[in-house]
Amino acid sequence: MLELRDVTIKYEEKYILNKINFQFDTNKIYGLIGKNGSGKTTLLKTIMRLKKESSGDLLLDNTSINHTDYFDLDATFISDEHSLFQDLTMYEQMLFLCRLKGYKKEIARQKIDEIVGLFKLEEYVDYFPYALSRGTIQRFAIVFGCLRASRLLLLDEPFITLDPVQVNILEEMLISQKSKDKIIIVSSHDIDSLEEICNEYLIIKDSSLLSFAPNELNRQTISKLIGDSYD
Repeated sequence: MLELRDVTIKYEEKYILNKINFQFDTNKIYGLIGKNGSGKTTLLKTIMRLKKESSGDLLLDNTSINHTDYFDLDATFISDEHSLFQDLTMYEQMLFLCRLKGYKKEIARQKIDEIVGLFKLEEYVDYFPYALSRGTIQRFAIVFGCLRASRLLLLDEPFITLDPVQVNILEEMLISQKSKDKIIIVSSHDIDSLEEICNEYLIIKDSSLLSFAPNELNRQTISKLIGDSYD
């Protein structure tokens, strides 16, 4: 369980989020929706402790994470901005991540082969990051997230550079992951993909967080709620 208590983020006189109270339960996928600039990425980075300008409390399994370092948090954040070692191949980077997680070499290779095969990335594992397209880098970012095997999985616009086949693979992967005692939050403008995977929608509007069941919303009602950017 992840709980937000009176979480507030303010830049100068503008509230991005104002006294947000919400409980995220395990084994569920939450779709985070809002206009550009509404605070979706800010909320995700605040949960990940990458932004600490907030007030209020964040608790993971009833334990405060307000002062937890990003590297000590049982969480993974997959964004559309990627920091990679340019002098390591993608396979070397995956092995390095597995070593940090404490996997034995044979187990690491098995995990890598499995998830790389799922996303059909076998031909790219010996490439350096600078030689890969943005879409391929995005798929590898998702692979890295899977290898970390965290309780909390946050994704910011994960579908943006994927083709329809890759989108379907990612949807199936997320659905399979939610039954593994995980909390998954997906921020996206891709309403169609969110409809396929989400148990609950969260809309950021006027610095507030509004919750809806999937059957309560469609593209038209979302547009009315947040504005014309979804028309």
